[in-house]
Parts: sequence; structure tokens; C-alpha cells
Amino acid sequence: MSDVQQKTIGEIYCPSCGAVIKKEAEICPKCGVPKAKWRIGSEVFCHSCGEKIKAEAEICPHCGVRQRPAPSGGAGASADIKNGLNYFVGAMKKYAVFSGRARKAEFWWYILCVWIIEAVAGIISSIIFGNTILTNLVGLAVAVPSAAVWWRRMHDAGKPGAYCFIPVYNIILAVQPGDQGANQYGPDPKEE
Repeated sequence: MSDVQQKTIGEIYCPSCGAVIKKEAEICPKCGVPKAKWRIGSEVFCHSCGEKIKAEAEICPHCGVRQRPAPSGGAGASADIKNGLNYFVGAMKKYAVFSGRARKAEFWWYILCVWIIEAVAGIISSIIFGNTILTNLVGLAVAVPSAAVWWRRMHDAGKPGAYCFIPVYNIILAVQPGDQGANQYGPDPKEE
């Protein structure tokens, strides 16, 4: 039986390296990932009490501790980067959409991607042209979607979009979790 088939019938496997693990082990013998992160079919272990819970559970029914999101498909950091790029592309597709809400992950991945793109454009521009023309063009290209994602992030915090223009307070709102459930600006983006 192949490793993939074993995983689908309930064997315990490591989400990081994909190795099948003995139930009595405390860490993955191949890569050292702790038991709390292992997956069993559609079940995982609570990272706090170690009891088996459903993979989609946000709170452990045994100890009540909120769960961290599990790595997707064992891809680790590459899956996180792919998800981050999906958030960036999603924000760009909403180029001038100022209605609705932007979850924290969408906002911060968008900001990170724009910073990286502008840094690369600045390096290339200074090498080729000896000035910042490419950085300026990138800045112009992302001005509207940047304003839109800021606006929607303020909505997720339950505030009017114009709060994005209040220095310091806008950062405080951007880093805090958004309103749980629907608010006056739309449904919870985590539930979409």
C-alpha cells in the first residue's frame, strides 16, 4: 500500500515531511515535528491538551483553547507563501473596491508584497536608470488598490474607511483582529 493510501485510511502522518508515524511517538522521527501538529485523516491533536479533535475545530472541546491553523498538506512555508500570494492577487482583483471587509491576512500579505515589489523596482531602477522612475510607477500602479485594501481593513475592524487616514490609530486598527461575524460593512471575510 502506498504512503498516500495509508494516509487516507486514518494513519497518523507528519504534516511537514509526510512520514507515517507510530501512534506512541511524541515527535516525528524524520523531521522532529511535535505530536500536537500531526494529522489523522480529518482529525488533529489539540496543541494544548493533546486530545484528538476535528481538523476544522477552532476551539478544543476538551480544554477550550483556541487552535492555531494547521499547515496545509504538509507543504509548510511554501504553502504559506502561496496563500499569501493568493491574498495579494485577490486584493489586486478588487482594484478599486472600497466596500466590504479585508481580513488581517489579506491586508498584511498585500502590504508585504507591495513592499517587496517596490524594493525590487527600486533596485532595478537605480541600476538601469540611476533614478527611482520604476518605484514611482509601481507606487502609482498600486495607489488605488492600496487605498482600497486599507479602507476595507478599517471596515473589518468595524470602523469607517476614512479611519485609514488617522496616523498611528490606523495601524492599531490594522493589527487588531477584525469583528467576528457580520458587521455593518459586510459578512466576516473569514467565513467566505
